[in-house]
Amino acid sequence: MSCRMPYLYLATVRDELAMAYTKTFTGVDRVKIIRDDFAPFMDRHPDVDGIVSPTNSFGLLTGGFDKAIRDY
Repeated sequence: MSCRMPYLYLATVRDELAMAYTKTFTGVDRVKIIRDDFAPFMDRHPDVDGIVSPTNSFGLLTGGFDKAIRDY
């Protein structure tokens, strides 16, 4: 039985971050850079198994990406 590495999607709405991701991960298998909002991306990729959030140390999900995850 073979195990296949899942895709890692790096999603951002910021052009400069998308460019940095692209520069860093060009040529890395199964890493895709996505320039999109969270909810539309999730709607098009219902098979996503997990989400990692760069959350704050307080665990508050009241703004930005954390809020988008919570609202979704």
